Amino acid sequence: MRTAVALLFAFFGTLSLLAQGTISFQAVVDGTYALPPNLTTRTATGMFTLDSTTLFLSGGVFIPNYNDVSAVTMFLAPSANELGTSLFDFNPGGIAIHDHETGDGGGRLFNIQRTLSAGEASDLQAGRWWATVFTTPDFPNGEIRGQITSVHEPTVYALILLGAFTLLLTGRIPKQS
Repeated sequence: MRTAVALLFAFFGTLSLLAQGTISFQAVVDGTYALPPNLTTRTATGMFTLDSTTLFLSGGVFIPNYNDVSAVTMFLAPSANELGTSLFDFNPGGIAIHDHETGDGGGRLFNIQRTLSAGEASDLQAGRWWATVFTTPDFPNGEIRGQITSVHEPTVYALILLGAFTLLLTGRIPKQS
């Protein structure tokens, strides 16, 4: 039994080491952090991954109701109160058409794939990157904006321990005498 447990920990530990090379990020993009803040109903969602070895960043910002979007730009800003310095524009990507049967609203993905410098990767991980969506001249600093933040994922060991604890609590593992 102890050998089986040791092998399981070794197996999942190896998987954990393989997964450690990727860092996930997300962004909730809305009018809250736009400069100045506004009450727009437009929103967007950003999802990104960074390979911590090669510093290759990929991902994008999905925007429903995208017809008047003129640009999606990533900014480096030291605080929420500053627009910051433009780093790059996202590339307009695929369009999801509204599905009348399922009610899926459709939208457009603005994506990015590029290798970062060590300084850019450091700023990204420190939360100093902001995605900004530009639409009409009514919003010269962008209609919506969101901070890129890391997604904290549980380690494999934490998940194994949680599963073992749950099995012990439910009595699924026979107790040895």
